[in-house]
Amino acid sequence: MEDFNARNVTEWKQMKTKIPLAPPHKSSSLPMLGQLSNPKITVTLDEAIKYGLNRKSDPNMDKKKLRRTISNRLSAQRSRMKKAQYINDMEKMVNDLEDMISALTSQLKNYKEKWKLLLIQNDSLQKLIEIYSNESKLRAMELEQKQIQVNNLKELEKITVNKNINNDQLAMQSYPNLGFRENGL
Repeated sequence: MEDFNARNVTEWKQMKTKIPLAPPHKSSSLPMLGQLSNPKITVTLDEAIKYGLNRKSDPNMDKKKLRRTISNRLSAQRSRMKKAQYINDMEKMVNDLEDMISALTSQLKNYKEKWKLLLIQNDSLQKLIEIYSNESKLRAMELEQKQIQVNNLKELEKITVNKNINNDQLAMQSYPNLGFRENGL
């Protein structure tokens, strides 16, 4: 790595104006990755080390230690960003599910009311079926009784016709002088 000098400080100041920094963190002078204007911009370790070489850093600090410290801070930053993204995703999912629940609740209420109306309609239709079935049975019984009456009347008519024929024959035999002929009148 390059040694700390005025050139690094100037580069850092120029980069600082290009990438907006988050409010200063207690233990870090690094930009907060989640606070960048464009969250897709990632800071590489080398860029972060350049940022770390500011007025608060000890110029005599071991480069490996500085690199490890900055690497740890970047890793922690990424973890916080992932956690924040996860929380945002979960909150969005909760909001979506709450919206879905409210929509489905109102839909369920409508379906329950329709179901109650259908039950009432089903009951009335069942009663109508029972009434029509009873009427049909009653009409079938009435038809059967009328058929029996028709058959009885036909039998009675046959009997009456046979009696009339027998009476006519008997009258001709009993009273031949009354002018009855064998062919009829």
